[in-house]
Amino acid sequence: MSIKKFNISVIVENTHSLEEHYYGEARDLMNINNNPEPQSIQFIRNCIIDAQRGHQGGDNACGTIIIFPEFILQPYEGAYTKNQKNIVINYMNNILQGTPNNVLIIFGTIVYEGNTNNEFCNDMFYGIGGANLQHTGKDLLSDIDLINSDFLATSIGWEGEILKKNPNLPNNWNQSPNQNHTINFQEQRIGFSICLDYYEGLLINNAIDPVDIHIVASCGMKFIDSNKIVDNRRFGDINFCNNKGKVIICDAEGTYSSVHQVNKFGQSKQKSSMLTTEFVINNQSTKIRRTQISMSD
Repeated sequence: MSIKKFNISVIVENTHSLEEHYYGEARDLMNINNNPEPQSIQFIRNCIIDAQRGHQGGDNACGTIIIFPEFILQPYEGAYTKNQKNIVINYMNNILQGTPNNVLIIFGTIVYEGNTNNEFCNDMFYGIGGANLQHTGKDLLSDIDLINSDFLATSIGWEGEILKKNPNLPNNWNQSPNQNHTINFQEQRIGFSICLDYYEGLLINNAIDPVDIHIVASCGMKFIDSNKIVDNRRFGDINFCNNKGKVIICDAEGTYSSVHQVNKFGQSKQKSSMLTTEFVINNQSTKIRRTQISMSD
């Protein structure tokens, strides 16, 4: 039987109070011989524990979705090497294997070096508890994708009003690992977007079928109501969600994090109230915002 209710936790690190809190582990600390576990991985692991604890005592028939914002694992230097990225992936896989199968974790994004000089990826990693880690790439990049990395940011960014595309992705948008950035979780169709890809409506324009829940990991991205014009683009003429669908924004700037019930055109019908609780995780004050959504409402 399809799960009709989901506990939602969005993790909002107090990323802008101190610069060093914004980034993941420094590159020289993320290596194969690293022991003990890197602090950034410990932070994510402990956030997941607290997020699940906050839903204890609720409906056991609920699924749980835990979401981290964009750049939660971005190193201070701007991008991990490909080898360091693989080390981070191994840590995330270990976390996923110890997670119940009614939990979906979105681990935010990792920025890493691509195949040639000055090529980079900003990938979202996610997975269902006990299953294999999956990922999907950000297609549209801007200067923010390589914060604090002057020498690495030469090939991406804004040129006037033109957005650079990620040079590491294929020409078609169905890159990895499932077509159109979607998976099935507890018999619901989940779609994923990363920041500017959401703003540009890539999931809306490319999805074969509408989604039940659209999850956005971002840094400085508000919910876009598709009945409003944004830079002369209108998304309201394309079926975006199933009627009674949900859009969940998990943003590094916590005030932008939100959950909206939408109609099939992505127009907001209702904004969900969210309970914000604050934890001290790895000696850092961290906010987790929670709500429960019903897919039958």
